[in-house]
Amino acid sequence: MSEQSINVTVILVQQEINNFLAKYSNENPLKIIFSFPNFKQKLLNKILSQTPNHYLMIETQKTLVHHNDDIKYSLENKEKTKILISMNIHKILIENCYQVG
Repeated sequence: MSEQSINVTVILVQQEINNFLAKYSNENPLKIIFSFPNFKQKLLNKILSQTPNHYLMIETQKTLVHHNDDIKYSLENKEKTKILISMNIHKILIENCYQVG
């Protein structure tokens, strides 16, 4: 079987972004804006460019499910990611104010 390399940082950062946005009501402008895939992808890209990425080698996609418990995201990394989310949300809004406003 061939192995695949999975960027687990992407998975964990996506979860943190979703958790961050889940705090807001559906009518909240931040939640509305970042419900658009292009804005959410910009946010993800900015955070990943500022974060060390970690990879997991797996044999099949089913293996990832079994390794999910092994993927640990330290409290320190979670806090850094939350700060990066807050900072980069504002940067994206400023950079794209003509699209948002």
